[in-house]
Amino acid sequence: MGYIIAILNAFTVASQDVLVKKLRGESRFFLIWLRMVMAVPVLALLVTIFSTWEVPQSTFWWLILGINVPIEILQFYMGYTAIQTSPLSLVAPLSSFTSLFLIPVSYLVLGETPTLFAFIGVCLIVIGTFFLGWELGKNMKIGDGLKKVFSERGSWLVLATALLVTIPITTAKYTFRFASPLLTAFYITVGLVIALTPLALRKKGVMADIPKRKSLMGVLSVISGFSLGLHYTGISLLPIAYYISVKRLSMIFNVIFGHTFFQ
Repeated sequence: MGYIIAILNAFTVASQDVLVKKLRGESRFFLIWLRMVMAVPVLALLVTIFSTWEVPQSTFWWLILGINVPIEILQFYMGYTAIQTSPLSLVAPLSSFTSLFLIPVSYLVLGETPTLFAFIGVCLIVIGTFFLGWELGKNMKIGDGLKKVFSERGSWLVLATALLVTIPITTAKYTFRFASPLLTAFYITVGLVIALTPLALRKKGVMADIPKRKSLMGVLSVISGFSLGLHYTGISLLPIAYYISVKRLSMIFNVIFGHTFFQ
């Protein structure tokens, strides 16, 4: 079941990337905030149907408010900047490095150890990203492809984000000892909304664009709610390095969507 959820999650992640790129020109903090605001009712509905409402103990709040929320804001901002300024199909797949970075982090925090074959599988996914800069029909060396990938500022931002995001992912799974995955998703999202509100609305007239682009923003927000629900549920079912590796099928969707929508 965890693998099916990861595949569905991969599709929602790639879909969000397309919508974020189509909304370039909007304030990044505003886009993150809007996505989270609209995700809250979706997550509330999911908690009501599939989980139970409760107030976790203080340790839970220290973890999500002291670690998850600040780091999530930073990694979202860096990721949105990368997607909006660089070719989607070139830089987004570099997020697969998260799977590799998660192996030592999840071992230290959660005691999760991948099998040898799983480790090889993660490495193969990461190695695949090195071929992103190659062009069929051209006589290119490996170094030429790598140069093309890493000449993009967005590539470095995605790699930094891939490393940074290992912390909130691992911390979130640790908090499942105190609350259900869906409830954790709901509380973290509400925390992000509260923290982002002054940053998102500090610019005058930022809300004026909502009527003009309400369709794109609305779809982004709804998909975001389901994507967050899938993510937190999925990491509760599998070792997080496994789940994130499968979730990185979003790379394939990113390449297809990048060609389809942005040529």
